[in-house]
Amino acid sequence: MAPYFIPPDAFLGRQFGDVVTVRIAEALRRLDNLRVLAPSTSLSKEMRHLRLAPLSDVRERLGVDYFLKGQIARQDQRLTFMHQLYDMRRLELLDTFELHCEIDRLFELEHEVLARVASEVMVPLREAETERIEAMRARDHSAYECVVLAQIALNRLSRRSFERARTLLRKALAIDPENASALAWHARYHSLRIGQGWARDRNAEASEAKRLAALALRHEPANALARATAGHLTSYLHKDYATAERLLAGVVESCPNEPLGWLFLATTQAYTGQTVEARRNAAYALSLSPLDSMIYSFHSFASIAHWAAGDFASARHHAQLSVDLNPNYSSSQKVLAASLVGLGEIERAREVGAIVRRLDPGYRKFAAATVPFSAPDVRELFLRQVRTAGCLDP
Repeated sequence: MAPYFIPPDAFLGRQFGDVVTVRIAEALRRLDNLRVLAPSTSLSKEMRHLRLAPLSDVRERLGVDYFLKGQIARQDQRLTFMHQLYDMRRLELLDTFELHCEIDRLFELEHEVLARVASEVMVPLREAETERIEAMRARDHSAYECVVLAQIALNRLSRRSFERARTLLRKALAIDPENASALAWHARYHSLRIGQGWARDRNAEASEAKRLAALALRHEPANALARATAGHLTSYLHKDYATAERLLAGVVESCPNEPLGWLFLATTQAYTGQTVEARRNAAYALSLSPLDSMIYSFHSFASIAHWAAGDFASARHHAQLSVDLNPNYSSSQKVLAASLVGLGEIERAREVGAIVRRLDPGYRKFAAATVPFSAPDVRELFLRQVRTAGCLDP
């Protein structure tokens, strides 16, 4: 992906604006598949003049595809960070947004402002990139573009779309065998197949997912997506919760603007009974990416965190949101069924149980082995609830 340029424009003094510019650039540079101009470029004297020039001049001088411009305003004890994101190929404004921060909370700048700037930027940028890629001829796709299209196919959660995703990911790896994002998404492809009940050999696909995630980390150890995926697979498929939590804690520490890191950390914490932390981190992941194309999975993971805490009403709320957004995601349907039983809504739970049987007809055979909670009594409760809902009926 072509670079961003972030020029400083601060009403609090140039030094503070420069600091924020550097830190935003550093936050964006941590995101996968995003190439960002060096912060020193953004702070140069020439760039201070260029930021006031027409967009066509900026495009010609920098050769960037996207341009992020911002300013900071102060009113009493409150700071407002205002940003505009431009598509430089079309010389069009893509989106505008603003964030607020109290001056006495500046020590939380990393989480309260920087992470949200990164997540807010990525929403319109991904939409613009997707529109561009879908308009291209298939034979012209790069490895990066194949990975973007594969994600779209995976989100449809149908057997046919998964076959297309696999084809695209294989093409991406044929172009670039060391592409960490392609390897990580290929690992996630196998994990989703297991969760959906589509894997013919669950152990074989779990091993392949582990191999691909490890390969992604070998080629690009700092890739946040690869590290988050490896952590989730270690927890969900292999039940090595301590290793998974260590991996995921490292992801959120080094890349606090990666929502999947927080989401997968929350899920692992839910599996191990750390429900306070799990619910907090799931909520933070949702706040970082409220319009993510995979938001249905965010709500699904949040429902797991609430279910593990015994808050069946909140679990039902998030599971229902996930189902409304993508009814083919069987994991959400299972948590929804269990939560409804927990709330005593047995008739409605049986309706959901019928949907689970249709989406995952083999679930009855593998349910006991796939329930990911570490505590035996919690596993038994979940199995009892999904059994009551009819998910395990023949």
